[in-house]
Amino acid sequence: MIYTKYLTTTVIALFLSIHVFSQQSIGFQQPEKDFDKALELYRLNKFGSAREQFEKFIGNSVKAGSNLISEAYYYRAICAKELENGDAQYLFEQFIIEHPESNRKAFAYFHLGDIQMNRKKFKQALRQFDDVDERKLDDETRYAYFFKRGYCHFMEEEYDVANRYFYDLKDVDSKYYDAANYYYSHIQYQKENYETALKGFRRLENVEAFKKVVPYYIAQIHYLKGDYDASIEYALPMMEKGTQKRKADMARIVGESYFAKKEYAKSTGYFQKTIDLSESARRKDYYHLGFAYYYQKEYDKAAEYLSMVTSANDEMAQNATII
Repeated sequence: MIYTKYLTTTVIALFLSIHVFSQQSIGFQQPEKDFDKALELYRLNKFGSAREQFEKFIGNSVKAGSNLISEAYYYRAICAKELENGDAQYLFEQFIIEHPESNRKAFAYFHLGDIQMNRKKFKQALRQFDDVDERKLDDETRYAYFFKRGYCHFMEEEYDVANRYFYDLKDVDSKYYDAANYYYSHIQYQKENYETALKGFRRLENVEAFKKVVPYYIAQIHYLKGDYDASIEYALPMMEKGTQKRKADMARIVGESYFAKKEYAKSTGYFQKTIDLSESARRKDYYHLGFAYYYQKEYDKAAEYLSMVTSANDEMAQNATII
């Protein structure tokens, strides 16, 4: 009887311990379920709901001791950034301080730089980018880092530094391929490396985001290289496309190319078209038109247009006055 009573007591105690252990296991499993749910919402781009779920996980994980807590802090900050929440910067900074050994730290510094770049605070962005260990980034983020760092240097007029980052991207198959080629080519154009610039701009002729501006560079490069026939051939069809300003720009290039070829009769029509299409014509347009008439011995018309450039005290005005 005593033995039976002892056995019954033991069984009950064992059952209670199993029940308590099961309850504890369920309790420990719950935070991980919250994390999985939050991550799924994040992957569905439901950043508001995902942030709430990550915060719920963080609150529960303090008791559960989950090793996913640093990941939750990181993804919560990402959600805040995507939602353009005002505390996104603080959350990344908090993550870096509280989880300095996380392999996400390089990504966090990248996002801090990105936040500053989006605010057009390019110097501050570059200070954050300085802390990025690019070796720890995945390819997609590394390409974004190269481009955005290059862009910040470009906006700070640090063109040689910017050029290096765009150079590293211009031949890489990534979402930044077109933009990297544009900025790289623009810098080469500024440095008068016209062949290199032309090669880059050629890649962008049919790219929707750049096809309105790239033809002007290409036509201008032909002109600056002294290849006037190529400049005329390229610019003429472009005069029928784009905005009024773009048509004026192309007419100017054609006019200047004919002028450089000393085909003054052909140049006058395009200079006149440039003036007619421009909201505010350049002094140089009147100057060229005046001299084009002068070389054709149409002196009255030459005097009419050259008189429009004599108000300033510069070489252009002095040349016009002599005539």
